[in-house]
Formats: sequence, structure tokens, C-alpha cells
Amino acid sequence: MSVSSTAGDAAAGPVDTTDRVAPQTTLALSIAEGKWLLRHPVLLAGAALGALLSIQPWLAGEPAQDWETQNYLTFLLGWAPLYFAALGTANLAALRERETTTAEMFRSCPTRYNQRTLALLSAGLVPTALAAVLAAIQLRVIAKAGGITVGDRLVRLTPTVVEMALVPATTAAAFACGVALARTVRSRAFGAILAAVATYMFFAGFWLFGWFPAYFVTPYATSLRSLDLGENLTVEERTNTGALGAPIYDIGTGHWSVLVRDVAIVGWHITYLIGLALLLTAYAIWRSGHDRRIRWLLLPGAVLAIGGLALHMATLGGPFAWWELVHGLEGL
Repeated sequence: MSVSSTAGDAAAGPVDTTDRVAPQTTLALSIAEGKWLLRHPVLLAGAALGALLSIQPWLAGEPAQDWETQNYLTFLLGWAPLYFAALGTANLAALRERETTTAEMFRSCPTRYNQRTLALLSAGLVPTALAAVLAAIQLRVIAKAGGITVGDRLVRLTPTVVEMALVPATTAAAFACGVALARTVRSRAFGAILAAVATYMFFAGFWLFGWFPAYFVTPYATSLRSLDLGENLTVEERTNTGALGAPIYDIGTGHWSVLVRDVAIVGWHITYLIGLALLLTAYAIWRSGHDRRIRWLLLPGAVLAIGGLALHMATLGGPFAWWELVHGLEGL
């Protein structure tokens, strides 16, 4: 056999496709990442602490409140440790591959860098599902306690499924943020510090963001709002049984306002968070290696994020109506 025929046989042989990754491979890696996440002590601790802060106080009935809207404004804030854990766990998982330690081992992996990122992001469904289960348990416990007392008319409201969906939506966005952060700054310490500061500011200090545009882009949202009734009240507005409290007159503005629940506010905010999670996912994959498929994430992500923000603003009457809502709640 001549050298030329050997070369010809080699040329006629099967084309090397080692750079192609079968979907089954990515799926298997995603399942393995999901199992690892489900056993991670940081995620489990965050979920346990979140449940302790959000569910345990309602087991003996509705907790006492210092003002008429306190429990309804804050009943979802206790899940902040879960969001911190989701972001931190994602960041740690994405940073396991380090040039000075494990990079050589990962180079023999049958998946490319961007595929490993995609598998990890797909595994984010695990903490998201965990958050959904915990939110469902909290909803059940609050409903069993008789709901949440709101307003000077002592109306008892049970949170809606839309409002409870804020918990898994925020968890998904936090997880995607953790991976995107790892693909930008390869530092575990920086990720932990940023996660702690962001969690404290956005949830423990959520009232600090009552200004445009921070009010609309921060993770937390509430369905309670102060509805401006204008300078003069009609008989129907004075006796409206759908309101959560009696109309209040603001001397500063010369307008009447009333407390109402508008679930659409939270619904559009969840839409924004889902879009944000998709955009962060696309960014993390892009940072892992150029992949044309990210356009299938960028387009719906941009539509959902921008659309959610715009409709959130429209629900409140405009981008600067946040002051009416925040100022109105302060007087209730």
C-alpha cells in the first residue's frame, strides 16, 4: 500500500466531528450539575433560612404588625437568603474550572466551554423549582392562617399565585446573575461580597429604592399601591367596598388617595425578571465562547425585559408615578 493511497483513504474517511456536542451530552451534564446543586450546603442553608423567616412566623397565625400594611408589604422579603444562596451557589459552580488547578482536567471534557456554561444555566431549574415549592408551601400556610390583614378596614387578603411566582422568578434571575458574574470576574470573594451587598440592599433596604428608575429594576415588587382619586371624591369613591381602606387626603398635593391591590404590578415585574434572566443567560454563554444561538435568548429576553418594564410603568400611570405609590403607603 502506497503512501498516496493511505492519504487518500484517510481523506475519504469520516469527517472529524469532535467539536460537535450531542444534545444528550449537554443534558447529561445539566442533570449532573442539578444533582450537585441540590446537595450544595449553601443552597440548602439559604432555603432553610428563607423558610424559617417566611413560613415559620405564620404557623401560629398572622404575626402582629406595627402598621396596617406591614405584613403584606414584607411577607416575601424573608426569601432573601434563598436568592443570596442561588447567586452564590451559581457563582461557585461556574468558578470550579480554574486555570491553576482544574483547567487541564476540564479540557478533556467532551463538551466545549460554552456548552458547559449552558448546562450549568439549565441546572438553574433546580433552585428555581425548589423556590416554587417553598413559595407554594408559604401560600398554603398563609391561607390557612386566614390571609393577611390590610388597611384600616381590616380586609384579609390571601396572596395570589402571581405574587408567589415572584419567588421562583427572582431565584432564576439570581442564579443566572451568579453564572454571568463568574464569566466576567473570576473571583469567589468578589462574588460572595457582591451577593451579600446586593441582597441586603435590595431586600433588607428595599425602601431605599423608591426613586426612578431603581423602583422598577430592583428585584422586589408589591401589589399594594396608593390610587390617586384627584381633588374631589364622588359618592361611589367614598363608599367603594373594593378599596382596602378609607380615602386619605394629602394636604401637600391636595389630592385624595386610597389603598388598593393591583396584582398586575407584580405580574409585569415578573415578566421583567424572566427577561432579565434570559439576557444574563445569553451574556454568560457569549462570554464563554461566541455562539450564534444566543440570539434565540437575546430576542425574547429583550422583549420580556423591556415589555415588562414598560407595562409595569403603565400600570402605575407612568414612569414617575412611583412617588404616589411610595408616599401613599407611608401614610397608611
